Amino acid sequence: MELLSLQSDVLIEGWNGEILGIGLDMGTTCSGASFGIYPERGVKIPSKISYDPDGNCKIGLKASEYLPVAKWFKLLLPSRNDLPPAIRNTRYIQEAEEAVELMEKTPVQIAADYLRVLFRATIKSIRAAVNDVDRMPFRVTITVPAVWTDHALGQMKEAVKLSGILDARPVGIPQTTANFITEPKAAAAGTIYLMENRHLLSQGDSFVVADLGGGTVDCISYVVHKTDPFQIGELVEGDGALCGAKFLDHAFFELLDIRLRDAGYQEWREFIRYDRKRVRMIWEHLIKRPFGTEYFYSKIVGVGYQDDGTRVVLHISKEELCAVFNTVYPKILELIQHQVTTVQAKTRKLPKYIFLVGGFGQNQYIYDLLVEQYAGQVVVLKGEDGWTSVSRGAVLWGGRE
Repeated sequence: MELLSLQSDVLIEGWNGEILGIGLDMGTTCSGASFGIYPERGVKIPSKISYDPDGNCKIGLKASEYLPVAKWFKLLLPSRNDLPPAIRNTRYIQEAEEAVELMEKTPVQIAADYLRVLFRATIKSIRAAVNDVDRMPFRVTITVPAVWTDHALGQMKEAVKLSGILDARPVGIPQTTANFITEPKAAAAGTIYLMENRHLLSQGDSFVVADLGGGTVDCISYVVHKTDPFQIGELVEGDGALCGAKFLDHAFFELLDIRLRDAGYQEWREFIRYDRKRVRMIWEHLIKRPFGTEYFYSKIVGVGYQDDGTRVVLHISKEELCAVFNTVYPKILELIQHQVTTVQAKTRKLPKYIFLVGGFGQNQYIYDLLVEQYAGQVVVLKGEDGWTSVSRGAVLWGGRE
């Protein structure tokens, strides 16, 4: 059984100075970066990419300025046959494939370009916070999905080589190393770091970590072997599925289309760009994040104006919003319940905690339903700093390699 301890034992032969650990979480829809210094002494970027007319790579929010824009390109690194049919045939994959074809690049080349810009932006941010960054060796830990095959991992390794992350360092500085960790393991590492300091777990306790991201939801379970130093072992293998926040977004805007059509208005995509952007902001910040089971009133959404000047206002009921969330919740519950059931079968007792991490893991409605589901059995907690929990965990994991 592989054990994880947060005692930093990172060493480089012939080097006695500090080492900069960098965690890169190239997510399906958003990417994160964190850093730490060994011995011990993050911001989210949308995972989309485009190229300007001169061929320069643009990522994140800047990518929207140019067409075509490739999103979900991470899912093109595995071979098509390795993707489950439910994923393989989605419009997300089809749109990504079309964008990649228009760019006349391979998925590996696009991933490499994305990693190059992400890595440079990360180093630039670190320089503003840490002295002598360029005199430290870099230890980079990159997250990958738990379900990836050797072929998909090989594609990512090739992208890392092409990205320049491993380029030669100044004379006298050990070369950069790159390691890989599965996303649920990284999420677990980021979570137990917080738990260790809060003394939430005792020897023999088990827990489930559910990483709810934009594209995927990944779950894994661990058992505590020791508390001083804090050491855990994997109890149930990581598993995941495409049921993240972007699928929730898709369900909401499908509802919007249906409501507009039923009211005799033009389709959602026919509204001007400003109106579409404003409604996305309303959904993201005023509905999706705060919505919970105690949310009891209808939501008024001013969609915008039709070509004839008519103002379009829709009343979205609680029942409609629940139906939107229930397009993804059953699959999330299935993943978590599999972990809980397997933990119970192996240890003859329920896990002590279910930790929700990742950006979508902060959602109130999903949390409320899970608290209700496991009331009196398992404590459900939201992880702190959910947006960067995976990249932070990658840094912590890198410190023990």
